[in-house]
Amino acid sequence: MFFGRKKKVFEVNSQASNLLLDAVAYPVVIIDLNSLILTCNQALAELLGYAREDMTGKPFDFILSAQETNSSDIIRDIRRGSFKDRDVYFENKAGKNISVIFSARLLTYGQNVRSIVGVARDVRRAVEYMEQVSIYRNTLARKTKELEKANVELGKTQEQLIQTEKLAVVGQLSYGLAHEIKNPLGIILQGVGVLEKEISPDNQQQLETLDIVKKAVFRSDKIIRSLFDFSKKKSLELKLQDINKVIDFSIELTQHQLKAGSINIVKDYTKVLQVYIDEDQMKQVFVNIILNAVQAMPAGGRLRFKTFIQKSTKLGDGAGRRTSDIFKFGEKVVVVEVEDTGIGISEDNLRKIFDPFFTSKRPGKGMGLGLSITQSIIDNHQGLIRIESEQGKGTKVIIALSAITDKKGR
Repeated sequence: MFFGRKKKVFEVNSQASNLLLDAVAYPVVIIDLNSLILTCNQALAELLGYAREDMTGKPFDFILSAQETNSSDIIRDIRRGSFKDRDVYFENKAGKNISVIFSARLLTYGQNVRSIVGVARDVRRAVEYMEQVSIYRNTLARKTKELEKANVELGKTQEQLIQTEKLAVVGQLSYGLAHEIKNPLGIILQGVGVLEKEISPDNQQQLETLDIVKKAVFRSDKIIRSLFDFSKKKSLELKLQDINKVIDFSIELTQHQLKAGSINIVKDYTKVLQVYIDEDQMKQVFVNIILNAVQAMPAGGRLRFKTFIQKSTKLGDGAGRRTSDIFKFGEKVVVVEVEDTGIGISEDNLRKIFDPFFTSKRPGKGMGLGLSITQSIIDNHQGLIRIESEQGKGTKVIIALSAITDKKGR
């Protein structure tokens, strides 16, 4: 009767202990001094895939991985009071190793050591958390990079809109100004013609003065024509042309300036690159680029022309999948590169290079409309123009045109 009562009390105490252990979130195991498992909580049973009863009474080695040291070594270290936050591998029911951080301490009753309690922290949760943190960081970095790229694209689009608005305003002003000035210039030129007939051939000083006036009028008239070209959007007469031949003709037109400036021409052409263009307007583009290059090489140098065809595979700068892009992703593009070995362009000036009336040349050497007109012509051809330069290291002009086979253009 007494023994039965004692057994019932033990079972009640054991059940209470298990309930108490199950309230702990971390896996817990109770081991006796002979390295036998007395009990454990539900968290450890779920971690290893065993029922609690399957582990009770088994050696501590039963739940340790084969790669771990003998449990007696762990017990020895626990007895020494030096077993805390150790990396230990458990082995689950499926034979898979589970990495945990294991701590253990002695349970005493009075002066006697009765058992050992061990607490495990599942490292997998920490690893999963770190992986989630890493994924979040990578996603955040990628999104930040995308936002930075979008911000750059937005800035470029804003600059293009500002440039377009400036061109429209300046075009309107230029057209009106040209009309107002052209008529007085014609009257001045007629007056010079009358005076030339009236002045005696012996009066060289007066004739030279009239010649200076006439040249000034012609120069002013040339500026007026440039303003007309800038302000009036000409209709294109597209014809299938070999871009290499158009470049060659432009070089011939500027042969005098090239020889006088000791400029060596280098050609790196892809054979027969045909594209639909307005030949006269495109000659104007290349002549302007050549003359700018000559002025950028006062001590002589090399001017290299390279033509080739490629697919538009680089997103940005007017090429991509947006409806506003000039070239669509994967479209064939004819590229012309004109590179000089001149003095280059400063970073500050490079940002303003296409602005109307901007020029870094000396007075009388240009009015700053050449590149604005050039950009307008390329825009009319639904192409792109870009200038790369570094002060003291030359300049490269890159023109891209659609390699189309349709006479209607787009």
